[in-house]
Amino acid sequence: MTCKQSGVMNDWDLSHRTGENHDGGERNGTLPFMALDLLDEKAVAGEKKRLYRHDLEGLIWILPWVFLQYENGRLVHPVLSAWCAGDHATCLAHRSHFLRMIADVEPLPLWIIEWNMAFEALVWVHNHYQAQEDHASFSNKRNHTSGPFPEPHPKDVYHSFLRQLLDAWG
Repeated sequence: MTCKQSGVMNDWDLSHRTGENHDGGERNGTLPFMALDLLDEKAVAGEKKRLYRHDLEGLIWILPWVFLQYENGRLVHPVLSAWCAGDHATCLAHRSHFLRMIADVEPLPLWIIEWNMAFEALVWVHNHYQAQEDHASFSNKRNHTSGPFPEPHPKDVYHSFLRQLLDAWG
C-alpha cells in the first residue's frame, strides 16, 4: 500500500471578512513571503493598505522558498536563510537582490519543471517593481511629482499575472 503525501496551506489567522477595515494595525505576514511593498517602515507601522496584489505576491514568494531548498519535505539546501535573518529592511534587501539575479538561479533537480512557472511568476513581480521605479525616476527627472504609482484593480492584477504565465508558455 502506498501512502501519498499531501498538504494544505492556509493563513486564517490573518484573514478578514470582505468589507471589514483591514488597512492598519500591526505588520501581518511572514517576512520571507510578504510582498516587497510591505517590508518598509510605513507598512510595518500599519500605515499602508494591504492589497490583493500583496497577497498574490506573497504566494509567489513561497515558490522559490520550496523549489530552491526542499526535497521530499526536507530542507536540504538552505540558500535563502538570509530572508529570515534580521528585520524587514534586511529581508527586503536580500529578496530584492534575489529578484534582480533571478535569471541566474537554479532550482533543485526535483523542481526543474515547476521552476519554469515560478520563474515567470517572479518575472511578473520584478516587472511590477521595475514599473514603480521607472515611474518614480521619470517624476524625479521632470522635477515634479506625478502622484503615486497607479495601483491596478485586483481583476487587472490577476489578468496581468495570468498573461505573464500564458505568454511564457505560448
